[in-house]
Amino acid sequence: YYFVCNSSTGNGSTGNDGTSVDAPLATLAAALAKCSTDANGDDVIVILPGHAESIASATALLFNVAGVTIVGLGAGSLRPTFTFTTANTAKIPVSAANIKISGCIFIGNFLSIATVFLLTAAPGFVVDSCEFRDTSAILGFLSIITTTVSVDADGLTYTNNTRKSLATTTPGPDIVIAGTID
Repeated sequence: YYFVCNSSTGNGSTGNDGTSVDAPLATLAAALAKCSTDANGDDVIVILPGHAESIASATALLFNVAGVTIVGLGAGSLRPTFTFTTANTAKIPVSAANIKISGCIFIGNFLSIATVFLLTAAPGFVVDSCEFRDTSAILGFLSIITTTVSVDADGLTYTNNTRKSLATTTPGPDIVIAGTID
């Protein structure tokens, strides 16, 4: 298990080992870097209540370790929050199999952000019990999950999620799949 929290009471630091609630890492990227690179290492990352990060580019946060489960803790606005800022190309690329994320909030705070998750080689990707929000009628997400080739969506699971769109025009679908899937 690895723990993440950068809130004022979380004491998150890149110098911490992240293996306890008392010494969490400051970013999700730092926790992913500590996970096993063995295929399906079954690592678990727990993001503590009050944690917040900005996603400012297409490479700010990479889901690139197979078999990782990311669990956000907290209720309401205390759930871990990831805000997309500064570019409509900001996204979280998913390039490993069997990654699961749950219990987090994703906020679109830039004009027409193409997607939250871009699956490039990620069968078995799971998004569960997350919330996706726009910040205004023009600042938000066009889609939530997009694939680049047909096999990337095999086993894709998208359950118990909420999308709160403020768009004055119709937003795109939550999931955009290229080709066919199994």
